[in-house]
Amino acid sequence: MHGFFNGKSGGKMDADKGRLMPNSGTFFSVIVPSLNSNEHIGECLASVLANDSSIGFEVIVVDNGSTDGTVETAKSMGVAVIENNPGKRKTIAAQRNMGAALGTGRIYVFIDSDIVVPKDCLKKAKEFFDAGFSGALGFTYSVPGSAGWVAWAWGTRRYLKLNTIKNVSHLFGANIFINRDVFYEAGGFDESLVTNEDKDLTMRIRKAGHRVVSVPEDGLLHLGYEKDLVDFIRKEFWRQGSSLSAAKKHGLSFKSLKHPMLCAWHIFCAVLIFAACSFGANSIALILFAIWLLPSVLVTLTKVDFDIAPASFAPLYFFLTFLRWNVAGAALISQLVSGKRGDR
Repeated sequence: MHGFFNGKSGGKMDADKGRLMPNSGTFFSVIVPSLNSNEHIGECLASVLANDSSIGFEVIVVDNGSTDGTVETAKSMGVAVIENNPGKRKTIAAQRNMGAALGTGRIYVFIDSDIVVPKDCLKKAKEFFDAGFSGALGFTYSVPGSAGWVAWAWGTRRYLKLNTIKNVSHLFGANIFINRDVFYEAGGFDESLVTNEDKDLTMRIRKAGHRVVSVPEDGLLHLGYEKDLVDFIRKEFWRQGSSLSAAKKHGLSFKSLKHPMLCAWHIFCAVLIFAACSFGANSIALILFAIWLLPSVLVTLTKVDFDIAPASFAPLYFFLTFLRWNVAGAALISQLVSGKRGDR
């Protein structure tokens, strides 16, 4: 890496481990990976910097070769910036690990560059860690009121059964708070994974005996929401790009294979329905169609909070869940055909 790192922590380097040592005055190291993120990164950083500075936090942006002014925006806001060598892009997992190596906080905070946090976000998180929390913690988030129906149905977490603090099997990387020692005990992010690196790490943290917790928070906003169905399909296809690699890492257990198997099942059902219709077996096709829809029906019934969700929410959530399974199935086939198990 080269470029510019203007951290003010004055942390000392642990030469044996290749990372800065903790600084008693820094509670949080907020690490923001970026790649051509200028559309939203200014709002993201401003929201983090609006938190109470007395808590003790530093902000580190790890850029991946942006050409849209992302680096300039980050530097202008006075945060630490790491620039990677041009033409040598890294996985987002590698970006996060680089930021962690230069962080001096007791707690690592991994935030996507299109997330806006409330001004009491760090204060709320600190209360958990001050009380002895050990593991990974993530706040739920929603989308702006101006978002379209796709983002509203897929990104409005308050209508799902996430309105209580609960232990979960894994978290995704929009925002993850992890104890420094827990992060390194688990081995950090797997830099070979193009996607699913956040799910993989938090699953390893849970396997190591630490907690993985989801905390309700309406104030977190995801600005990089899916703008329409095409955007939804494109993003989901990319997100599923390392599903087999991630499953293989966890021993190809039923738990790790459950999602890939359900994705494959959806594609298999689609093929069977097409074959049944081709041979005029309409009654069989109808039964298969019902089976095809069943997983999405069950997910909708178990996840949607029908007591508070508007009447239109559940049908839209069901449709997008069904679409996601099939897109993920297509991504799975792509991995198998490529022969690279998602390590593209």
